[in-house]
Amino acid sequence: MPEVIDLLAYRKNKDVAKTLQAGQVPLGLDFTNIEVVAHDIAVNDHLMIYSADDNMRKQVVSSILSQMNKDYFDSLTLVDTAEYSFVQYKDNVMHYIVEENEINVHVN
Repeated sequence: MPEVIDLLAYRKNKDVAKTLQAGQVPLGLDFTNIEVVAHDIAVNDHLMIYSADDNMRKQVVSSILSQMNKDYFDSLTLVDTAEYSFVQYKDNVMHYIVEENEINVHVN
């Protein structure tokens, strides 16, 4: 496994493209087999990104959102931080939620 991965080269990888075409969300690479690790939205329709390191979480979410195609955004609910960290994606998603009461309304 290389120590540094070029993000543009990763996104152009044929396995990443196949993963996106299959409706899955590429999350990164498996260290052992150096293959694409993906979240299958057909099996698990929710994906939550959590980290104690706020900068790392923002970086991961931004990376995932930047590689999604328009069809995927049409079914996406984005729950943002109180700092509006992902406001640039607001117009791209089906639902954009920041306030706690919006989450309760959306879930119920």
